[in-house]
Amino acid sequence: MLHQDVYGIKNLNLIVWDNSQSRSLTNQEIAFLQDRYQLTYRHCPENRPLRYVYNYFIENELTAPGISIFLDDDTALPKNYLRELQEKAELYSDIDIFVPLIYVSGKIYSPHDYQLFRGKLWKQKKTGIVKTVDIGCINSGMAVRTDFFAETNYRYPEYCKSYGTDKHFFDFYAKRRKFFYVMDIDVEHDISFIPTNTNADSYLRAFKEYVSFWRSYLQPKPAVRSIFIAYAILFSLRESVRRRDMRFIKIFF
Repeated sequence: MLHQDVYGIKNLNLIVWDNSQSRSLTNQEIAFLQDRYQLTYRHCPENRPLRYVYNYFIENELTAPGISIFLDDDTALPKNYLRELQEKAELYSDIDIFVPLIYVSGKIYSPHDYQLFRGKLWKQKKTGIVKTVDIGCINSGMAVRTDFFAETNYRYPEYCKSYGTDKHFFDFYAKRRKFFYVMDIDVEHDISFIPTNTNADSYLRAFKEYVSFWRSYLQPKPAVRSIFIAYAILFSLRESVRRRDMRFIKIFF
């Protein structure tokens, strides 16, 4: 947000929730942001899960009509993101969600197709109005009209820690809206739960959250849940062998 083109864009509020042990923004950076945005800066060294942070802002900050953008600290927005969002949000006033194309390791990671509990990456760019059916989008970089939260009273459930917030929210949205908008904006993003992650500890933490989320999310669908557990056990066995680390399979035994 330090480098966004904000000239002529009014009423920009920037809310920063800093989960780090010590403040990650310098006084100079805070002063710079205050010159460009109406800044709210909260330092919370307790390292609350994403679900807690998102719910806090939905309940306490996103009360006026407008558009809210969700951002993780590992998402780098291009300079023209806000201007493109403003243009498309004014043009498509009946659409409540606008997302960029999120790239991870050179591949389009979000949006992606979804079947049951598995995502399938897009091989080609799709932009414009897209149907919500069988689609997944990550939260970071997503822009949502705040009226949607007021209308639906949406909150992230307790079993969503960090992993699963994306899936739960977009599925909720897809049940109530037929379309969303994909902007022709490319965004780079880092994630932990990806096979190329060579840090076994961070990958294991992400895998545990992945398993925990789907076990809870699929409770209403016991047959699919059983298929998922079988799939996850086989996946963990493969990772234990591939990484020579038995902690993955021990999640289940």
